[in-house]
Amino acid sequence: MGPLQTVVDLVKLARGRTPQVPYLSGTTVKGGAGRDVTIQVPKGSYITDVARLRQTVLAIVNDGVSKSDLLTIDEFTGKVLTTTPHVSSILTADDGQFAVYIGDGPLPGKANGTTVYFAGSSVQRLVLPTVNNSYPLGFVNGKVYYRGSPTDDYQTWSLYEWRPGTTTARRVSTIPSATALSNDGTVAASSSNVTDYVSCTNVASVATGSRLWRSCDYRVTGFSPDDRTALGGPYYREGTGDFVVAAIDAKSGTVLHEWKGPFRDPVAEDDEHVLITTFRGENAPNAILRCTIATGACELATPLTKTAVELGT
Repeated sequence: MGPLQTVVDLVKLARGRTPQVPYLSGTTVKGGAGRDVTIQVPKGSYITDVARLRQTVLAIVNDGVSKSDLLTIDEFTGKVLTTTPHVSSILTADDGQFAVYIGDGPLPGKANGTTVYFAGSSVQRLVLPTVNNSYPLGFVNGKVYYRGSPTDDYQTWSLYEWRPGTTTARRVSTIPSATALSNDGTVAASSSNVTDYVSCTNVASVATGSRLWRSCDYRVTGFSPDDRTALGGPYYREGTGDFVVAAIDAKSGTVLHEWKGPFRDPVAEDDEHVLITTFRGENAPNAILRCTIATGACELATPLTKTAVELGT
């Protein structure tokens, strides 16, 4: 017997509560613990990611050419407090008390490189002149975990850990090509057999590298807060859509549920629900869905709208 499947018809879905995590509607950051904040975006630029950090909003604004800046915005006044150049990705805590963000080059005197930032009570950074294509994966027991490559090869990378306040990072040799890290830091997903159109996921122990399970059907991109459920989609993405989202038992690899539709970027809202952004094209109504892992039932977390909606981090 295969996994339980739900084919989602957006028009028939009832409206539920708004997302309980940050999300972007047009140029306004909503959801999570904070006020709505509208970001002033220069003409021709667009927002690629948003998050909340204490009483501020974080937004990555891209000019569509080569410039990608992280804006830190006061949520009460809407004023930009700081601008950090070359930032491409953000990761924040559920309680909004810290953020990890990463910028890929250029570094002074170099064409590339990576800077890892940790924003807690103060901002600390780690400069990595020989690492590229980096992405934050977690913050566990005082350590930042990120992936990065010593070359420009997008198909090969390593997992690293860094304790803010120190000047070096350690490569975690047990997990090659990591794609996701559990919230307690004990389990990670990684890619293997990577090609342009297909790959497989290994889910393994970080301490030993021992493989718990393997899937060549799904690309694991995250875990629920209690680490019981892994979330994923297909390896080959057609355009910017996934067309399937899967909830998988993180211990056994058993598929708990599949949702089929014009989807992308699943995010665990809590232990029981997954938020999914729909994608039916720029001129079609889209929304953020909330789906229950146990039953597969879905609802509209935002109304259907032609205004762009995106989940934050």
